[in-house]
Amino acid sequence: SPRPAVPLPPAAPPPPNTNPNSATDVGVPPDTIRIGTINMSSATRSLGPALATVQEQNLDAAVKYINRNGGVSGRKLQLVTCDDGGDIARGRACYEKLKDNVFALVPSLTWLTDVIHDRLPKDKVPWLSWGWFKSEYEDPWMFPCHANGMREAAALSDWVAKLIKPKTVGILYLNVREDIAARDVATKQLAKHGIKVVETVAQEWDSPDESQHVLAMRTADPDFIMSFSWPAPVASPWSVPPACLPRPLRQPRS
Repeated sequence: SPRPAVPLPPAAPPPPNTNPNSATDVGVPPDTIRIGTINMSSATRSLGPALATVQEQNLDAAVKYINRNGGVSGRKLQLVTCDDGGDIARGRACYEKLKDNVFALVPSLTWLTDVIHDRLPKDKVPWLSWGWFKSEYEDPWMFPCHANGMREAAALSDWVAKLIKPKTVGILYLNVREDIAARDVATKQLAKHGIKVVETVAQEWDSPDESQHVLAMRTADPDFIMSFSWPAPVASPWSVPPACLPRPLRQPRS
């Protein structure tokens, strides 16, 4: 007699996600990965157009290059930008706008990276930060993409001592916490090589007149000038009358 039919086991349920490119996370719809940046494009002349706008253009070019070459895992990148104008309150508003719309934040020219540490763990937002502030290196949700001012100062001081070999040095620095610390690190590092810092000049973001600083450096007459400052105030002294300029000095990039 025929064998009795054996019932087949029930079919396994289909996997919950059969499309490899379905939405998987915040800011990751099926065909896109949204990344965000916060900058100060509308800030003062020496902060906005000179630096923040250029940095945004660099990011945009990188995104277009990646997308022309296939994107990331089948998805195209989309850069979402928010301008805080160099204002912390506006920066926080930008963060609130972006946090639920992007997968991650990428290098951003904003002061916010020094004060947003209380929010990133709560919101679980990773940030590839610009690395200027020391606090960025202490935040597990931040991934600095550049050395901070103190590390730059130590490395640059060693380079100057070994290659330039000056006996005396002058230091230009931006009058903010990070670059004040850079000045101090450089002074100590140079002293290890027997190099004396004979003048330090504090500069502001937008100084209308740098002639007094040029004269101070001229009086000190260092063999070499190091800069831990900002492009606009560093460049402006060289537009004063030639009689006010110090003797020709070499100055490394900070």
